[in-house]
Amino acid sequence: MCNIFRLPALLIRTAAIAMSVLACTSCIVVPVWMFTEDPYRPEVLQALRNADQVQVRKTLGAPKLTKAGGQYWFYLHSRETWGVIGGSSSAVITDERWLAVEFDQAGRVIFIEANDPEKCLSNGLCLDGAAPTASNLAAEPHRPDSSECGIYLFLEKLPWPAATGFVSFRVDGRVIGTVGVGTYLFLTHPPGQVKLAAYDLAISTNCAGGEKLYVRAIKKRDFSWETGEDLAPVTDAEGAAAIRSRRPALPD
Repeated sequence: MCNIFRLPALLIRTAAIAMSVLACTSCIVVPVWMFTEDPYRPEVLQALRNADQVQVRKTLGAPKLTKAGGQYWFYLHSRETWGVIGGSSSAVITDERWLAVEFDQAGRVIFIEANDPEKCLSNGLCLDGAAPTASNLAAEPHRPDSSECGIYLFLEKLPWPAATGFVSFRVDGRVIGTVGVGTYLFLTHPPGQVKLAAYDLAISTNCAGGEKLYVRAIKKRDFSWETGEDLAPVTDAEGAAAIRSRRPALPD
């Protein structure tokens, strides 16, 4: 049997339109997309290749989110594509798109691409914050020397139907980044005590030189996105297994 959640986004949107029409035989379906433009159409993106940040901002506006100190800019856009009018009510079907721009050290575009929200880009970058595929090489195989320790921060997935969401990690009072259940954050830290915080939880633990420290956050099962159940180091074996099943997230 076909799983509808695995269908391409276009087929899902088409099915939604068909169901709307079938539910109301007297409804009028209006192709709104004919009167609006896709801001991420190919010719727009092509013109921005090798552009600077000023030109990108002028064309696309301010980014919704930036990552890695401004190296990555994220955009989201909801475009009205179909309108369904029936009696005294109406509905609008939208096409959701996201776009990411990567800049080099000189502030020029080296990557720009758009896709549906549930899909990653060709370089492996995902809307959930997962870093480009090449970033896997910079984190998981890292072997800290005696002058540093490697810290891995991740979020435990709650069993269905509890929603886990995302969590922002802070190290020594500074926000490092955000992870979901499929990503993790990696950083190096001088040996000694390190202060870690996530949700409304905070701990202080030792970070030994030449070793790895795996820290897991667990969301409290309530209706707030700000409360945590637990924040604590886990064993190397447990932490390594968790990291292998996740992808590195872009830091803030």
